[in-house]
Amino acid sequence: MPQLSLFAIVGVLSIYPTIEFLKWRKPLREGMLAVVPAAKMQAIRTLVRVELGGVMLVILFAALMARGIGFFG
Repeated sequence: MPQLSLFAIVGVLSIYPTIEFLKWRKPLREGMLAVVPAAKMQAIRTLVRVELGGVMLVILFAALMARGIGFFG
């Protein structure tokens, strides 16, 4: 069950960066660069890195589950 929880947490963490990336579309369509404050960019970077770590753990858990490790039933 922790695998499914981890998958859900990664999904929820991806909401904020996705919304921010979608906000950048309008300036980019107009040929301008999106202006993003340094603190917000750092927060987005941190979230994306945490998501990547979570995805790596989900993949690791999936491989372990496929081998029967962690199955107590």
